[in-house]
Formats: sequence, C-alpha cells, structure tokens
Amino acid sequence: MISMIARLNAHLNESNKLYSILKEKPQWWTGLLSINGVYAEIRKGDIVDVYYEGGRMAELKVGKDGKLKASCHPKYLGCDVGDSENVKYIDCLNVLTSNPESMLPRIENAYSQKNCKKYNPEEISEKKIQGDMIYKKSPVYLDSEFAHRYEDGSRKTIRFDLVTIRDNKLVFIELKRIGDNRMLDKIGNTPEIIRQMDKYCRFIKTNSDALVEYYKKLYIIKQQLGLPVPQCDLDNLTICTKPHLVIRNTYLKETSDRNSRINNIVRILLEHRDDFTFAIEGNYHFDQLHIQRTLLEQGFFDGAKGGGIWHGHNGDKKYPHILLDEDVQKNFYRPIRDEVVKYFHDNGIKWWGAAKDDGSRPSGHILSSQIACLNHLFCIRKDKEAVLALINGITGMPAHFKEILPIPSESEAGCYIAFEMVSSRDYLNEDGPTRGANCTSVDAFIYPTDDNGERWLIPIEWKYTESYQCEDKSAEDYKGRGQKGKHGKGEKRLGRYTDLINASDQLIPLPDYHGSIYFQEPFYQLMRQTLWAEQICRSKDESVIPAQHFVHVHVCPKDNALLLYKNYTEVSKERGMENAWKAMLKNRNLYILIDPKDLMRPLYDTHKDLCDYLSERYWK
Repeated sequence: MISMIARLNAHLNESNKLYSILKEKPQWWTGLLSINGVYAEIRKGDIVDVYYEGGRMAELKVGKDGKLKASCHPKYLGCDVGDSENVKYIDCLNVLTSNPESMLPRIENAYSQKNCKKYNPEEISEKKIQGDMIYKKSPVYLDSEFAHRYEDGSRKTIRFDLVTIRDNKLVFIELKRIGDNRMLDKIGNTPEIIRQMDKYCRFIKTNSDALVEYYKKLYIIKQQLGLPVPQCDLDNLTICTKPHLVIRNTYLKETSDRNSRINNIVRILLEHRDDFTFAIEGNYHFDQLHIQRTLLEQGFFDGAKGGGIWHGHNGDKKYPHILLDEDVQKNFYRPIRDEVVKYFHDNGIKWWGAAKDDGSRPSGHILSSQIACLNHLFCIRKDKEAVLALINGITGMPAHFKEILPIPSESEAGCYIAFEMVSSRDYLNEDGPTRGANCTSVDAFIYPTDDNGERWLIPIEWKYTESYQCEDKSAEDYKGRGQKGKHGKGEKRLGRYTDLINASDQLIPLPDYHGSIYFQEPFYQLMRQTLWAEQICRSKDESVIPAQHFVHVHVCPKDNALLLYKNYTEVSKERGMENAWKAMLKNRNLYILIDPKDLMRPLYDTHKDLCDYLSERYWK
C-alpha cells in the first residue's frame, strides 16, 4: 500500500483572544521579550510558544474560560521528574509574569550546554545554534520548529527547523551540526540527511499553496504583535519548493580527518543538488582560518609559504597557517612592512608570539590579532586628519574631538597612534612597564582633545578570532614543584588589583574577587586597561600623557560569536560579552564595542588601497 503525503492541516484565527491580550503589550509580555535570547513563535491552533535560546520556555493559549493560560516543562520550575519521557506541562503563569529569569538557568542546562566547566563549543547543541540564529535577527526568520504529520494514517512527523523569506519566496530550512551522525553513513549507504531532505521536498510540493496561505496569516499575526518578520510583498508571496540545508561547522581545530569528512559531505550533497540547496556555515575562527589559507595558496601574501614552526608549550610544530621565518614580514600590508618592524625595534616593543618565542620578530601566524591591528591602523598613524576622522566616526563616542595630539613617548615625532602602549610609570603594581610584555598595555592608543580643549585617553583593545574557556586568573598556580593548589600567581594578581578596583570610579566593586568576572578573560584584560586609563587620568604627577577623561574602545569582528555571544554564566547573569562587561561599569558610555569594518568606515574613500586590502583579507 502506497502512503499518501499528508495534506496541510494547520489553522490560525487572527481574532483569537490570545492575540488581543498580547497586542495590548502587557508589562510582563514586553519584559519577557526584552530578555536576551527570548523570542516567540506562533503555532497552529492559536498557541504562542516562548523560547529561550532554542529551548521552549512556555506555551501560551486562551482556555475555554477565556483566560490566559501558560504552561511549561516542570523541570524549568525546579521540579524533579527523573528520566520520565511522558511528562505533562504544568502551570507557570505566575512565574512567567513575575520572575521569568528564574527559569533561564534550568533551560540553559537542558538546551544551551553552557556550564562553564563542561562547555565545549564544538558540541554546542543544535537548539542553541537555532536559538542564536533567530535571536540575532540577521536574517530575520518567520518561523521555527514547524511540525506536521508527514503521511496519512501515520504518526510520523516532519519538522522544519527554520522558515524565512528570500526573494519574496518562503524558504524551509533544516539545520545540522557538521558532526551529526546523520550527515554520513558509516557503511557507505545513502545518509539519513538525504532521505530527510527528500521528505521535506515532497511535503512542500504537495502543500505549496496551503503553506503560502498559512504563512500569510502567521505573518500578519506576528506583525500585529510587533514580533520581527522578514520584509516581503505579502500579496505576491510564493514558495521555494527546494528545502535548504544549513550545516553549522562547529570545529575549532582543523585536522585531516575533519577535512576529509567535510569533503565527503559536500560530495554527497552535490550529487543531490537538484532536490535541495545547502550551505556550510562555520564558526568565525574556522572560517577565517580557511579564508586566510586560501589567500595564502592564491599568492595574496606575495609568494609567502605556510608550514612555519610554532614554538608552543607542547614542542615545536609546523602548521600551514604559520608563515616560514623568512616570510613573516609578508604578514603585513605591503606599504608598512619595513616601517612596522623598525617601529617595534626603535620603541623597544616585544612582539606577540608562541610561548617559547623571545618577542624579537613578528609572528608568522596569519590569525594574529596583533598583526590585524597593525594592518588596520599602522598605515595612518602619522595622518592626523585620518585619525581624527576615525575616532569621530565611532558611534556612541561621549565627546566630539577637535584635535589629535602627538604621543610624546614615541621614538619619532608626529605619531598620532601608538601601539602596545604602556604608562610612563607603574600605576598598577606590576613591577614596571615594558611595552608588549609582562604588564598591562593597550594594542593601540590615541590621544585627542575635545571641543572644550580637554584631553582624552583612547585605549584600544583589538580582537580577531579569539575566544575563551573558563580560566580563573585569581586561582592560577605558579609552575614548579610544590606550587600546585596554592594559587600563588592568582593571589599575587588579587593583591595587585583589588584595592584599585575598590577605589575605582568606573568599575563596580564586589565583596569578593576570587573567581569573579574581573579575573576571567576577556574581562581580565578589560579590567586592567580600565584601571590603567583611570589611574593616568587621576594622577597629578603624570607628565607624559596627562588627561581629564578616557573612553575604552574594544574592536572585535561582529561575526566572532564564540567571543561576543557566549554567556559567561559562572561570572555574570548577563547574556553575551558586551552586556556582561557593561554591567560592571558605573558609566557604560565609556566603553564602546565596534566591528573593525565599521571602525574604518570613515576612511573608505580617502584610503581606498588600504581598505581594499583589509576587505580582501579580514572583512569577508
């Protein structure tokens, strides 16, 4: 007997009382949607599901008595249900309307897998990936988790992970991690993902007209509730009958086995490209590594070769993303190659590098954030007008700047940006400042005056592909026999910075700094740089770069999700790096996070060659 693909059975009533209640924007509803990571979806049968980072937080509907009902999985309210699969949802209206934040840690444990000690970004849950894609609204998705019976007379269902609109067509999306076992078959048979995409294709073709009508209604309801929807011409909305497969590459390290797996997946998917489309989307580090290596192979680095040696803690190893020693200067934008090396030498600056490097030469690592910073800014360091345009172009600056002052500590006159900048004296109890090593320094530094003639310090911290696991800097041991467990290095850091934080006009003090946000990267760097700028401004004896004010600029690519959107749950209740750090600042206007492309925007026309280079190398 041949099974028939089920016809769409999904109804929405735009006049349902639930929508009327939510249209009034009650305070609990707007407050709920304002929580980072929370979003809402409309379900057939006039139900609203509320999600937090991919996990269903609650189900909203109107009961037969005409009153609002809210229910959730009992474990989100702290109830012990063991391993039972047949769990009934329980009422959660009171918690949802009064203290929804209390549910979030339990949802994280079930879906987000973000416990700092165990969290492995390579094994991030598919639900968490899905939730991040929806919440970031780039692009905007119309729906998620659409489920429906697949065949008549069968209980088997299909479930579309995401639905969006492209070119005024509905597009149905399946999401998979690169390591999902369904992507390849161990004995060479057709992988499950191919069969899955074939079912989606059949269902869409069978129900194309009905799906369009259903999603037109859903679109209108979401729009009326003020929920995000993709732009489209609703009257002329059509459907793409080919489902789209998004494969998230969560690998952080490149190996021959992983490359082989990716290549095999691509080969099999290409054999079925008439039935569906697909794209592999990676994490930022892996994507940039691939882009840089491709540029290297294509000759972008003026003939430089990979295979250089990384002198790490685990010995000397060759890597394809490390330039050979004779080619390291080709890691720079061509016009600055000789000059930047001379600058570091003349100013006694140590280069960043591997653990066993002596800091005497630039790194050949093509993902070095120090190299990225220099490639962006070194070319304009003597161009006063360009530097002024750069800082006045930063959205959110607390002042308008009139002039850029030359930096007196530099070995040559007329420098308006300094690199690996340190203070003229030891303000932070760090046993003396040395540029680029063993003390607090800033990647780049600008010294302007505002329209009132008052001087500002602008320390710039530069990130590229970095991300951080949980590493408590207040509990670190010294190396050596008998040192384990004594936290000697951590206690020394606490001794250096605790009193300074307590006396700070910018950092919010804490009752105990052991294991706190101030001693967890990337916040450990931000804490020290904030104190650095604040202490210089406070000092009556500062004669080199005296100033009345400072603003801390943090440059980080907006696509580096592992750094920006990770939730540092052991040290902050806030979601994401920016919110977590701003929660520790008394004046949040003195910290600005910006993408490097946005930072350089004022120079697109005046420094076209430089921006073309940066675009090709870094901004893809």
